[in-house]
Amino acid sequence: TKPSTLRKFLAMVPQKPKPAKINPTLVQSWGFRDSNDKSIIRVLKAVGLVGPNGEPTPDYVAFMHKGTGPVELAKKIRELYPPLFETSHSPHKESTETLENLFNIHSGGSELDTLAS
Repeated sequence: TKPSTLRKFLAMVPQKPKPAKINPTLVQSWGFRDSNDKSIIRVLKAVGLVGPNGEPTPDYVAFMHKGTGPVELAKKIRELYPPLFETSHSPHKESTETLENLFNIHSGGSELDTLAS
């Protein structure tokens, strides 16, 4: 629910050892204490970086590598969110407001989506 928080979390991943589980306790221990920060885990599961039981997947391990990690994550996001890349050449550079609007429209959560139906 907060793209800026997700960005911060993802930036920390290559700097940390691979955890046994990615769960609310880990998220809090990394400094994300807002009640909405737990949504980070849902996003990581959706893109395949975290398995159903919170375990880091091989894709998470690939993302940990500073040189190739962002490319690997981009591949996963392109598979899961094609509208994101159909709307922007550089979604990682978009503002939080732009990303929130885009996800609201494509997830059925916006007035624009309701009006278009």
